[in-house]
Formats: sequence, C-alpha cells, structure tokens
Amino acid sequence: MSEKTFFFRKDYTLKEMYDRIYAENFVNHFKRYASSFSEGANQNEINKNNCYLGLFETNNYDQSQVYSQIKPVFDQEGRKGDKLNVKLFRIPPFSDDLSQIKDRIEEIKGNNRNIKEIDSLSCGIKYDLFLTDLNFNNASLDFKFKIETSTIVHEPFPSRQTNATWIETRFYYKSGIIAVHNPDGTFSQSKDILSVIHLLFHQHSLKIEEIHFDEAQLIMIQLKLKGEVSNPKFKSDDDLRIDIYGLNEMNYQRPVVQLVQSDQSLRVYELSTIFVIEGHRFRLRLTEEGRIQVETYVIPKVLDRIIYDIEWVVISEKFYKSLEDQVLDIYKRKMRAPLRSQLQGKVKEVINDLTLLLEENKTKGMNDREKRLVSTIMLNVGHFLCDSEIDKYISEDVNEYTTEKYPNLLSYFSAYMTIFKTMNKMQSDELAAKVVKLLQHLCKVSTGDAVNLIEEYESLIKE
Repeated sequence: MSEKTFFFRKDYTLKEMYDRIYAENFVNHFKRYASSFSEGANQNEINKNNCYLGLFETNNYDQSQVYSQIKPVFDQEGRKGDKLNVKLFRIPPFSDDLSQIKDRIEEIKGNNRNIKEIDSLSCGIKYDLFLTDLNFNNASLDFKFKIETSTIVHEPFPSRQTNATWIETRFYYKSGIIAVHNPDGTFSQSKDILSVIHLLFHQHSLKIEEIHFDEAQLIMIQLKLKGEVSNPKFKSDDDLRIDIYGLNEMNYQRPVVQLVQSDQSLRVYELSTIFVIEGHRFRLRLTEEGRIQVETYVIPKVLDRIIYDIEWVVISEKFYKSLEDQVLDIYKRKMRAPLRSQLQGKVKEVINDLTLLLEENKTKGMNDREKRLVSTIMLNVGHFLCDSEIDKYISEDVNEYTTEKYPNLLSYFSAYMTIFKTMNKMQSDELAAKVVKLLQHLCKVSTGDAVNLIEEYESLIKE
C-alpha cells in the first residue's frame, strides 16, 4: 500500500525529520549526546549518526521522547514539503461561485461513498474511487482520491486482496489547469479522476486535454520565472537527441553549443532550470509532455508560483505562432508560382531584418533560440498592430524612429495589409512604416526581453 503525498502533507515521521535536518544543524543541537552512544569503535566521534543514536540511548529508546526533542529543531531547521512530480491537464475554467458546489463536494467526502456508484459522476469510470480529503485554497482546490483494485491471491489459499492507490490533484479553477500527483497509479486512473473533477464543476460535455509545451512555451516559462537554464535537451523529427549540461551565459560561445542552438532541425523538448521561489533554491525540470519535476523538497506554494507563470504563457500562445509559416503564407499569396528557394529567401530576409531590429535594442546576451523566439513575437505583434487602429498608438517619440534599415520587414507588412486588409499599395506602405516604428519602440522599451515585449504591447493597447 502506498500513500505518498504532496498536497496533503500534515506531519512528518521521526525518520523524515531526521533525514531533512542537515548534518551540521543536527550536530549543533544534539552534539552533547554523541558521547552517550556506547557501541562501536567510533563512539566518541561527533557526527549526525552518533548524536542521533546517543539521543535514543539517553531516552531509553522511547520514540515519543526523541520525537518531542527533534520536532522543535525540525520546525526551525528542517526542509519542509515533498519532491514535486506532477502532470498537467486542463478542463474548462470555472468562473462561478465556488460555494455553489462546495457543499456537494464535502458531502461526497463525508459519506465515503464509492464515486463509481454515483450516476452523475460515474460516466465511463473504470475504478472504485473514494474522495478521502479536501483543501479549499484561495485560488485552487485540492482533492485526494483513493483508488481500490482487487486481485486474486492463490497462496496459502485463493482469496481476494484489495489494493489501494492514492492520487492527489490541485485544480486551479479560474484557468482550468489541474496538476496531478500520481506517484504509483496509472494514466487511466488519472483520467478517471479528471473525469470526476470535470463533472463536479461542469455537469456535461467532458472536455479533458493534456497540456503539452512546445519549444517556445518552454523557453517562455523559463524566461517568465527568471530561471537559469542549465540542461537543455534537443531532439529532431527523426528522434536524434542531444543533451547539453551546465549551460550558462559564460559558455554560450562554445562552438558545439552554438552549433546545436542554431540548428533549426532540432527543437527543445526539455529544460532543467535553476530557480529561487518561496525561499527554495531548486532545479526545475519541465518537459514537452507537460510534466513538472523537482527532486528536492518544496512546498505546494512553489507549484502555485510556477503554475501562475505557466498560465500567463499558455494564455499568451497567440504570440508564438510560427514565424516561418506566416511569412511563407504571405509570399505564396503574393508571388506567382514561386520556387521554394525564392520563398525560403523571403523568410530569411524577414528574419534578418527582425534580428537586426532586436540586436539594436536588446541589452542582454541571448542565444539563437531566444533571438528567434523574440523575432517570432515581434512578427505576431506586428500582425496585431496591422489589424488595429494603429494611428492612435503613434506618438512623437515613435515617429522619431526611422525604417530604412528594414526594407524587407516593410515589404512584408505592406504585403500583409494588401492581402488581408484589402488596402492599396500606397496605404499599406504608409501603415507598414508605422508598424515597424512601433516595433522598434516596443523592442527598445522592453530591452528585447520576450516577456517584457508582450507586456509592453498589452500595456500599449490598453491605454
């Protein structure tokens, strides 16, 4: 039977407290007991083990007495929380008053009823499910489910054995994101639980999706969290895989790093990043499958902060729409029977202008993939500006920028407005120049940072 926890940690065993107090801190508090340990050749050595064993001997091996002495030290010095390993899913957001269904959820828990027997919640459920615990938080709701399965045991005689597995979830109801902590269960068991949560908040039309992150989203999450990338992993469409370890701004210029970073046939599928959140310094692992992992002890508030930034990145996905695909689409429409080499040349010209614009305004070092991401965001922002009443955003400061360095970008946005806004060339050329000036302004005030660029654009259109 397993009952590993993350969201429902209430207390710690004696062993857990011992393991979670660093040796130096433990010795500082209990070194007087080291000499009490009378077994073995190293009985007088002052180390964590001898202090612990001496503490037991002094208290006549009374665990409750030892617990009462270690507990205050753990409260002061110990590492709280648990190792984080969750998979992200999403259901439709819930924007109504939570109190409307709170009583119903608490009733299901209080009755200890098999959810499989509740008609309104059992659509397609395979397993015997029991809601065993609940937490109502400010912006989320925690569920703890017990799943019971039975098998036939043949020795010493045939009998039915019931096994229990616990799965915990945190439902961020305003965004619809559900973090599933399932250390021992199966994927199908997780899906059963997600179905129940969906039907609790939305009584029909099951809509459950796995969250996956593409390269742009992985990089944006890292940038939003202000983490330090250490171990990016890359793969190609034919499943060539390349891992880089110990990456930082100091070694971006290494030839092998530059080669991998600039190879567009490779994409990032996993990032390991170092963060400090809620006083915890830790290495966070993010995967394209929507999995979040931390191998050190962290409290659930750390996940809340990560999810907060993930929500922002997911909501902002319109800014990551493929640069190459959009440029190709415009010039396929504009040019008559273009050769592939001609189209690729147009893509390269637009990218070169965007890169030049970024280089002239950024204030920090970037690898090639970050530059490509910012260029993609700028192109999409340019489209949004083309589709807006752009004149109301043009100030005297914006008008001071010049556009002669970016002829390919001007041509591209002019073509975009000719095709999609049905303007004549004179109109589209005039507005394209305003778009490029605004992009220069946004890039400069955001210092070329991807997160700041989106925030500056959103601030601009709200004014």
